[in-house]
Amino acid sequence: SQILEALHAAGYLTTHQNRNLFFTEGNGGKDGLTKSCERRVRLLYKAGLVRRIEQPVKRGEGSKPYVYALTRKGAEFLIAELGIDPAEVDWRSKSYEQNTPFLSHLLATTDFQIALRDACMGAGITVAEWFDERLLRMEGVDYVMLTGENGQETKTAVIPDAVFILERDGKHGLFMVEIDMRTVTVEPRLWSSKSWSKKVRAYSAYFDTEAFADRYEGRRARVLTITTGDRRLSSLLHTTERVAGEYKDQFRFTTFEQALDPSRLLTAPIWQVAGSNRPHSLLE
Repeated sequence: SQILEALHAAGYLTTHQNRNLFFTEGNGGKDGLTKSCERRVRLLYKAGLVRRIEQPVKRGEGSKPYVYALTRKGAEFLIAELGIDPAEVDWRSKSYEQNTPFLSHLLATTDFQIALRDACMGAGITVAEWFDERLLRMEGVDYVMLTGENGQETKTAVIPDAVFILERDGKHGLFMVEIDMRTVTVEPRLWSSKSWSKKVRAYSAYFDTEAFADRYEGRRARVLTITTGDRRLSSLLHTTERVAGEYKDQFRFTTFEQALDPSRLLTAPIWQVAGSNRPHSLLE
């Protein structure tokens, strides 16, 4: 039932993610744990409790692991056995499941969540709260008004890919996550178009609103952006420094290679901070 609960929470998980969540101890090393996990997921699939999605593969790329999601039968099991509200269980297949970038984005968010959990376990830190985009939307979306150079206004939603709160020794830290898969233009010709620069402007405006103060109890937020490589990171960083104004030091950047290493995620200086000439650790 743990795997079914995790699928209810995350929506989609690969076998590797299930292994990292639930098969962390046992004989046979990582290969043995992977095989144990594969057997468990295969049983759930044969029982009709989960369905699997085959990820598209480019020429020469090699096979990719199946992505698993709940079926109606799996949802009914959770409702009956755990008392979960039927309105909260989303088991129907979606058109975006065939959208490779979108699904990759969701899986990357879960990879970061797993790395964060493992990093905190080794550092005496608690992930007090974690909200992914789906939960944030369920709670209600906050909006800001952005104004262009010509005075034109546009209403913009502020929806991080995830929000989490870390707790240590009674102190709390608020973090917002942006998973960047290079699918968004950094600086478009039209200022109101969907882009990274517009996202940064929206965050900066949001930090000044009562809606932000009410939702997050006046805490100071850090926006953590995880991207594909150093070149993309540099482009995002420089644009942020130009448009974020007084809030630029609340934006931090690193790569997936660095962020998904639990031994470095919290304490190593892997985060580039907008406006700073040196890398920082997440806890600085």
